[in-house]
Amino acid sequence: MDSTTQSIATLLASLTEANRRQRLEHPRTFKIGAEKIAFTKALLAFFYKQEVENRGMAYRPMQEKPFIEILQFLTSRASKPSLLLYGTTGTGKTTMATAIRMTIATIAKNELQTNQLTIASVKATELGNILKNDAQRFEALKNKTVLFLDDLGFFGEEKVNDYGTTRYPVGELLEHRYDRQLATICTSNLDWSELGERYGERLHSRMAEMFKVLTMTGQDYRTAIK
Repeated sequence: MDSTTQSIATLLASLTEANRRQRLEHPRTFKIGAEKIAFTKALLAFFYKQEVENRGMAYRPMQEKPFIEILQFLTSRASKPSLLLYGTTGTGKTTMATAIRMTIATIAKNELQTNQLTIASVKATELGNILKNDAQRFEALKNKTVLFLDDLGFFGEEKVNDYGTTRYPVGELLEHRYDRQLATICTSNLDWSELGERYGERLHSRMAEMFKVLTMTGQDYRTAIK
């Protein structure tokens, strides 16, 4: 066990029974307290590094500013309920989203000890097929406590003919989650104005209220594969 893994294990072991009995009061709020920000940061950094290395890429520490903004999103009740990670190809959006998912799941299991938190991950391009062929799963995705939606705005996810009715799976899902203030973490190669052109003024306005937008910058990770 390396020193980083050992540190994470030590942090997990140090959680008190009082913390273990805590429950979520709001889908987007993780009751870890200000004293646990360092714990959350350590988990996020650990899982981000692990995911980069699992993908066979050269690890480089994430810039401090976006890292702090993600921590604020995870820990602050004042933060918007959802997060959009935007950036060009290979800037680590999906990798960071995976690290966030693993961090949330670890905190929920080890600190909150809650069965109220449900987490799912899906590509936006898969939603049409899910809606058409597995309506029950689509409804379940709409209501997950935390949903990770990859490649928002990618071509091929616009609309579905559902027994003669035209449905828009991404719009339907986001509208539903907007109404209920459910945490949705998205990645996209499209910038904010391009997403507006893609989804129209009505949904874009709701997205502005719903999402904290964070731009991922830097060299394409895929050009630095080991």
